[in-house]
Amino acid sequence: LSTTDRYNEYIMTGLRTIWGVSLERIQTEFGENYGDYLKQQSQKFLDDGLLVIQNNILKTTLKGKFLTDGIASDLFFLNLEWPTIHAKNQVYHHIDFSSRDP
Repeated sequence: LSTTDRYNEYIMTGLRTIWGVSLERIQTEFGENYGDYLKQQSQKFLDDGLLVIQNNILKTTLKGKFLTDGIASDLFFLNLEWPTIHAKNQVYHHIDFSSRDP
């Protein structure tokens, strides 16, 4: 698996477990750009009380637990040809699915 695939898999499985997503592991295993991206993308969920950071671990709150898959998809890292997000001289693309109609 690519680095991006492993990152996305870790986000999906980490948020679904009681252990959450280690922000330290993101930085060391995937790199600073992934860590910065995760912090940026998770901020709206932290502000809305759907995620919380405890002991450098990103976890869903009880309120967020029922929305885990949607939250995870917004935290996924997509490196595409036509980027829209720039971070530290690296270019990334993120698709926000939260506003789509069912």
